Amino acid sequence: MRKSLELGNETRTGYDINNRLYGWWKEVKNYFWEDTKGAARMMVKILLEECLKVELSNKIGYGYNKRRPLEIDKRNGFYMRGLGTEMGHIEQIRVPRPRAGGFSCLWN
Repeated sequence: MRKSLELGNETRTGYDINNRLYGWWKEVKNYFWEDTKGAARMMVKILLEECLKVELSNKIGYGYNKRRPLEIDKRNGFYMRGLGTEMGHIEQIRVPRPRAGGFSCLWN
């Protein structure tokens, strides 16, 4: 004997209910992973920007908003770059620019 459930004017079998619940669960799972990927992309962007700032500070010999011991090199603003990852494309990463040029990171 099949179990059935009355929903308003409709009668649904256990099989129909399971299919509907499975569909809802897939949808919730997809939304969850999309939200998680978005948050992870934001964290990776922040981490990359901070690492790039530290790399530039090590190259030119002083930190951001610190006094320069010698006028060897200066900061010259930022430029924007995108990065493709397994989590999706990360846009508008701020890459610091030294005035003398030639800035490359350890991971290049």
